[in-house]
Amino acid sequence: MSYHKCTRKEDLINVLNEIGEQVSSKETIFELKTKLENSKLFKDDPEFVMNLINLSIEDRQSKAEQQLQITNSQLELEKIKLQQIERETNSQLELEKKSIKLQQIEGETNSQLELEKIKLQQMDREIELQKAK
Repeated sequence: MSYHKCTRKEDLINVLNEIGEQVSSKETIFELKTKLENSKLFKDDPEFVMNLINLSIEDRQSKAEQQLQITNSQLELEKIKLQQIERETNSQLELEKKSIKLQQIEGETNSQLELEKIKLQQMDREIELQKAK
């Protein structure tokens, strides 16, 4: 009997369970196929059993697609979160850069003020010295 190329061990186990056959997950694919082909239902209506296998395959693939979509959605959500964190980090970095620049400007301004004070003090001394002469 020819099986669908996407048939997996779990599909055979599902179908065998559905038709009332006792199976073990330790059985090989060959043993499962043999058990399926020797079942009364398969002998009576092989097309029905093959349809069950196809439905099992479709169900498994559908679940895999849904899981993939869920995983992709979670991945997109994580990307969005990372972008938000990156924006926040960049904003914070910009604020820190501006703060540092402001501190530098304040430092330069304070240095200039101190220099101006020193110059004024020197001028005051010179004036005092000239008055004293």
